[in-house]
Amino acid sequence: MVTLVGTEDKINEAIAGLVELEYDVINSFKFAINKIISIECRKKFAKFLEIHVQRIEKIRSLYNGQSSCLPEEGNKMKSAINKLKIILGSVKGEQLSILKAVLENVTDAAIAYERVLNHPYLPRALNVVIWQAFEEEKKCKSWLEYTIQNSR
Repeated sequence: MVTLVGTEDKINEAIAGLVELEYDVINSFKFAINKIISIECRKKFAKFLEIHVQRIEKIRSLYNGQSSCLPEEGNKMKSAINKLKIILGSVKGEQLSILKAVLENVTDAAIAYERVLNHPYLPRALNVVIWQAFEEEKKCKSWLEYTIQNSR
């Protein structure tokens, strides 16, 4: 899915959108860990999952007491669609479909982090965390793309 997160005029809305995307990515990793066949992928997903959970905690702690305006979960519709994609992939025994479903969420997060990093009203306190998150998302995305390419 293509995301619009990071295009908002108000930085509060952009940060809230990022946190919502983070929960979507976390949910896809959690769900995919139970469905994916490869032990290597399970280990990587668990590592990526941990990074995303820690990232939400960092954003919340640095967001100047405004963490109450941040969502506590991801987009329910998007999560349901992603779970369906993962379920269909696992029913058909297609690890590739599961990887692609996770890649969609990671790609959305990478795009959103890049946009927010360039947002004119990004608080300085969040600049380093957002930059690190963007770099981590690029690594995660690259790993998924490489794994998908070599799974064919």
